[in-house]
Amino acid sequence: MSESLVLAGDTGGTKSNLALFRGSPGAPRAVAERTYQNREFGSLTDVVRRFRDRGMAEPDWLTARLDTAADRAAVITQAGIADQAAICTKALDLFLSAYGAAAGNLALTALATGGLYIGGGIAPKLVGAFPDSGFMAAFTDKGRLSGMLRDVPVHIVLEPKTALLGAASRALAAP
Repeated sequence: MSESLVLAGDTGGTKSNLALFRGSPGAPRAVAERTYQNREFGSLTDVVRRFRDRGMAEPDWLTARLDTAADRAAVITQAGIADQAAICTKALDLFLSAYGAAAGNLALTALATGGLYIGGGIAPKLVGAFPDSGFMAAFTDKGRLSGMLRDVPVHIVLEPKTALLGAASRALAAP
């Protein structure tokens, strides 16, 4: 059985963790890991505010909800996915496009032809936004190497305990 390369990602509000695994099914081993900090925007709220400052309308109802929300990213995400506010839809698409570009760069660097698996707390919440976003276009927009990335399967991991299950599996398999 041949080994393949698999890229796994975990995106948080202010950083993304990506890791490249090599191995056969049931026996993956990490060969590279990177954390990318989001230096320009600390949150989706910062993105919305930047668009607002550049003249894009922020509806009054959105301003009121953001001012009182415990989780502003959830408000923006829900409004963006439901297309209730253009400013939120644009912020969400920018986030997913940047995420797709970064994931595509790492997949290309590592030649992760076995697939991209996106996990963590944010991706499952955005699963409804991925199909209409710029994620895949940015993921595959790599010039003459775009064709290779178009063949890389991309999956969103919905199991919230994947990291714990993986760590437990690894620990149980250790001698």
